[in-house]
Amino acid sequence: MLVVGWHLRMLIIDDIVEKMKKNQSTIRSILLTIPLALLTFPGATLAEENIQESCNAYYEVKIVSVNGEKNLLGNARTKIGEFYAQGGCDESVPNKCRRRARDSAQHCMNIHLYNNELDFVPAECQQSNHIYDYIIGDIKSAVEFAACSLHPDSAPDISTIIFSVYSVTEGEKGCGPDLRRMQRNEIIRSYSITCERGQE
Repeated sequence: MLVVGWHLRMLIIDDIVEKMKKNQSTIRSILLTIPLALLTFPGATLAEENIQESCNAYYEVKIVSVNGEKNLLGNARTKIGEFYAQGGCDESVPNKCRRRARDSAQHCMNIHLYNNELDFVPAECQQSNHIYDYIIGDIKSAVEFAACSLHPDSAPDISTIIFSVYSVTEGEKGCGPDLRRMQRNEIIRSYSITCERGQE
């Protein structure tokens, strides 16, 4: 009886193993079918991106002081380098598209200002990264020129101007934090430059 019982147990175990093998084969077939389907339909993705939304973006140059006087210009500021970024997502979540566009634009501006010795448009600010109409190459000269263009008439011909630079994105909901419409980040604080009247 013991021998027969052992034999029955072995048959049951063999049957379970065979079923597991068949299940593994089925799972393997399903997993192999997924990449094949993606190859057959190259436009197919696991998460559809069927719409594009955009955010506008630019640098803001704001004067902090002129020759040590903070109130000489008040809150004088100007914006430069306007462009826009796009983001893709499912049509049911358009704000997600704009958040992606916002992040691409902010990343572009951060990278370019942190590498301000560049005199060309970095890869992060090109169309391959969903950035459009970005034309500033020499960002250092661009922000310095913008700051000096705010040189007040009441200041001496040669002045020391301290300014800050912000990266700004704006548009519909999602172009700012959460569902806000605008994001403004200070990237460079208290940058000092000597401006001569007429050099701008």
